[in-house]
Amino acid sequence: MVGKQELGPSLPAPSGRQLSPARKKVLALLNESGHDGVVVSQAADRLGGHPNRARAHLDGLVADGLASSGADRPSGRGRPALRYWISASGRTLLEGEADADNQSLSRAFTEYLACSEDDEMAFQVGRVWARSVPIANNATSAQNTTDRLTALLATASFNPVADDTSHVIRLRTCPFVDQARANQQGICGVHRQLIDGAMDAWGLAGDADLRPFSEPGACCVEIDEQEEEPSE
Repeated sequence: MVGKQELGPSLPAPSGRQLSPARKKVLALLNESGHDGVVVSQAADRLGGHPNRARAHLDGLVADGLASSGADRPSGRGRPALRYWISASGRTLLEGEADADNQSLSRAFTEYLACSEDDEMAFQVGRVWARSVPIANNATSAQNTTDRLTALLATASFNPVADDTSHVIRLRTCPFVDQARANQQGICGVHRQLIDGAMDAWGLAGDADLRPFSEPGACCVEIDEQEEEPSE
């Protein structure tokens, strides 16, 4: 018998595969080197070990598709050394690691706001957040409240899906779901204030009501789109 899906969103999926600290250092070195790439001796200097160890990490990155290699320019007799470059997949992995670090800071800040119970601070943070996200802030006149909030919430790993017919945004993942289950009033209250602050920053009429853990697999934001009354 298949159990019922739990109410509320899930955690975002991990951004990428796990690398050892040493291999991550080598990948970061490749990223820093850009088009120049690196040779084994440079990687060995970064790791502080034997060149054979550095070569093993570089070749491992190539095998995983995170780097590429090719013959270096000849310099004297003998076979040219190999030079290594980061691949597009390698850059994507590093960007994912940076996103995870940002989420860690975001979680800490959200927990601080929840513990402080400072609704006004959370509201003001929401205003700044809305203004700092180009995809949501620089909206065309054709975009409505649902469109703009969906674009904004997507930047915080909520994986939002908008239902234009019912004006509902379903948040299918949440980086704070574990904290919210333990302190729904505090964590979800912060998210309510952030959304209210964003609405205020954009000068949008209407309301956005966050309903935590309201559906299997999602929290919902219900949008009441109201047209602004013409000034007399």
